[in-house]
Amino acid sequence: MDQPVRDGRALGRVGRRLSALDVAFIAAAILTFVALLYLGRVLTFFHDEWFFIDTRLGWSLEAFMAPHNEHWVLGMVLFWKPLLATVGLSSYLPYLALMLAAHLATAAAVYWWLRRQAGGYVAFCGGLLFLLLGTASEVLYQGFTVNLVASTAAGAWALVLFLADPVPRRPWLVALLLVVSIATSGAGLFFMAAIGGVVAIGPRRLRQGWVVIPAAAAYLGWLLTYGRNSLGGGAAGLLADPEGYLEYIRLGVAHAVGSLTGLGTEIGFVLAVLLVVATIAHLLGSGPVLEGAVAGVTGLLIQFVLTGIARAEEDPGQAEAPRYGYMAAVFLLVAVSAWLGSRPRLRRARRDLLPLAAITAVTLAANLLALAHQHALYVVRADETRAAVTVLTTYGGSPAIPADRRLATQSGFLQNIPAPDRLREIIAALGSPLDDVLVPGTTPVPQDVMDRVLFSLVGGSLQISAAPGGVPAGATAPAVRSSSGVAVEPDGSCLRLIPTGPDPHVVTVVTAGSSLYARAERAGGAQLFLSTAGTFTELASARFDLAAGSVFRMTLPDLGSGFQWFARFDPPADGATLVCLASA
Repeated sequence: MDQPVRDGRALGRVGRRLSALDVAFIAAAILTFVALLYLGRVLTFFHDEWFFIDTRLGWSLEAFMAPHNEHWVLGMVLFWKPLLATVGLSSYLPYLALMLAAHLATAAAVYWWLRRQAGGYVAFCGGLLFLLLGTASEVLYQGFTVNLVASTAAGAWALVLFLADPVPRRPWLVALLLVVSIATSGAGLFFMAAIGGVVAIGPRRLRQGWVVIPAAAAYLGWLLTYGRNSLGGGAAGLLADPEGYLEYIRLGVAHAVGSLTGLGTEIGFVLAVLLVVATIAHLLGSGPVLEGAVAGVTGLLIQFVLTGIARAEEDPGQAEAPRYGYMAAVFLLVAVSAWLGSRPRLRRARRDLLPLAAITAVTLAANLLALAHQHALYVVRADETRAAVTVLTTYGGSPAIPADRRLATQSGFLQNIPAPDRLREIIAALGSPLDDVLVPGTTPVPQDVMDRVLFSLVGGSLQISAAPGGVPAGATAPAVRSSSGVAVEPDGSCLRLIPTGPDPHVVTVVTAGSSLYARAERAGGAQLFLSTAGTFTELASARFDLAAGSVFRMTLPDLGSGFQWFARFDPPADGATLVCLASA
């Protein structure tokens, strides 16, 4: 049966009046925007953003229509290209502000629907939770995720406007929002499916099913042209590992519910099963259809059914990515609000406010902790990105950092930063992310981060191997800057290191491209640390084993004429080690 039509005048009054809770939600939304923008003041362009910037600078049709990670991102391009043409890379804040504005639009859709379905108190609690959805904060700290967030915002408004009136007076608006959603990210598919689920269960709704046709036609047209290579080998991966595919769906749904509630994946799975079973049982009953429950459950399941196909060749654990929790939260809140709205007592009884507040406090606390944790992680990544840009623009073109190609790094997210020559071209055209004109003083990179990233970029050219020819003629004793736990004695043209205490090591100054030679009296582990300023971290080091009596050569990365490394050498703790230096 179809859901009964509500009094249009009553629905209209909801939209025209602002209650105290409405004002409180608007205030919370503004404060959230300001707080997240403030937290983002130290962030910078990250990961996929560099690939996007590198490949979309032109004004060809390809720059607007080409897929990104199998998504149609036309909306994203239309948002970003004006910013790149005006602000450039000189500040990250406008890009974050754009994404956060889209986030507030999504939250407004969620709040508006919750208020209509379950009353002001439930709407305020649910809307506040969505505003501060820390378990999806991977989305909230990247300007690039405006593609996902804006797509979700358009899709969420399309869904709630469709659900709000069984006989939509503005179906063209729903259709337009779906087109915007699908043209900005693949997330639009899930909202199309959610509306399709509602259309499929009610004879009266069949006449309104056309609202998904424009978006479906537009997406199909894009797939057959610019997006024809965007699907990859997902279907093949699904056929090869159907059990992994089913596990992906289970993990995704369970994690989405568990992260929203703060109760964890296992409890989230139980709650998800209960929600799905209750919705199916409801459809088999004879009462009015809860369209919101059908739409929410359909959207939630289709989200992971489709992303599972696209990601079938990857670890099922990918389903727990925080970005998926962002979209899933919309569907879950729509579904839950439908159930709450079917019980009018829950809309009015003040005695229910205490448990509602308690549940909100628990879930909000878990999300705020996740928000803080993710922020700390992104601050580190921002420092690493700035360090990588500094290294590539300063030393790009040296033997250790070829000017015309990207380098493999230990940090995968740095691999999308363009090769040095291309990076210099981009900076010349758009400005440098190292010079944030809107937030002065936020760009210095800690020295330990600089060393760690530098080592990550050039570590592949650090060569440590046996030297069958022994120490070459003309070798000299390296210049010692400091030492600890070891006695340093001249030994011909080399130095003899004799361990005398714990943590024996010696710090030397070595010209880039030179080689240190070491010969140990006894076999044992050794370690070489590199630094540009005499500070040493574990992540900027290489461990290796010295065989007794054999000579090992450690050739330092060559960053150009005149560059000097501070090299800390930790010899084996047992027995003396001979260390020499030879130029390149």
